[in-house]
Amino acid sequence: MERPQSPVELKVKAASLAAEARIIRRLELRLKRRKTASGKMKAGLRDPRNCEPFFKLQDHRRKEVRSEARATHLARTFLKGQPYELVEQKAYDWPPLKRAGEIAAKYAAGDKRIVAQRWEEWKQSAEKWAASH
Repeated sequence: MERPQSPVELKVKAASLAAEARIIRRLELRLKRRKTASGKMKAGLRDPRNCEPFFKLQDHRRKEVRSEARATHLARTFLKGQPYELVEQKAYDWPPLKRAGEIAAKYAAGDKRIVAQRWEEWKQSAEKWAASH
C-alpha cells in the first residue's frame, strides 16, 4: 500500500503563504522605521501616514494569511494521512476545518466521494481532539 502524499501544488501554496507573511513583516518594519521628510528623527507609527498602512498590513497578515496557512497545513496533514493530534498538540483557537476541507478536496487525487468520506472521519476526530484540549 502506497503512502498518501500531498501534491506538489499544495506544497507550493504553503511556501508562497509563508513568503507572503515574511514580505508583509518586512514592510511593517519599514513603516515602523520610516523617518520624517528632513530625515533627522524617526516618525515611525506616530506619523498618521505610516499608521494606517501598517495596521492594514498587520491585520491582513494576522487574519487572512495566517488562517489560510493554517488551513493549508491541515489539508496537507490530512492528505498525508496523519492524524490531527500530531500536528496541533496545542492550539489556542478553533482550527479552520471548513477551509481546510475545501483545500483538501481541491488538491486530493482519486475518487472525490472516498476523499470526502475520509475527510469527515478525519474532521470528526480533529473536532473531538480540539474540544477535549
